[in-house]
Amino acid sequence: PFMSLLSLVPKTFLPFFSFRCRPVTRLRSVAARTMSSQSSQRVFQLKQDPLTGNSEWIVIEENDQTGAPETSTDGLLATTSYLDMLNDSRRNRAYRLAIEKTITEPCHVLDIGAGTGLLSMMA
Repeated sequence: PFMSLLSLVPKTFLPFFSFRCRPVTRLRSVAARTMSSQSSQRVFQLKQDPLTGNSEWIVIEENDQTGAPETSTDGLLATTSYLDMLNDSRRNRAYRLAIEKTITEPCHVLDIGAGTGLLSMMA
């Protein structure tokens, strides 16, 4: 099942899938972000390789219908939906155009938040 999930990952991230990791079947976390409103959901999670210390983004499939027990979250660093948001070129183009119309002269930008900083870089 893990190899079938690789088709969901942008090709630029495929080199990061070089080590084997324990399968993660179900996580309950407030920070988990879904990519689908169906009963089967996909989330991105940052996982750390305990041998090398390297981290990688993995795609995890959650099935709400299965009563699978929770698994250990050792090695998981974070969960996010930023990756799908950053790859949404239509939305990012709309934000960039709105910023360009609003900011007409040089200014200082203060980015307060826990995001990627993409909008402040556009400004």
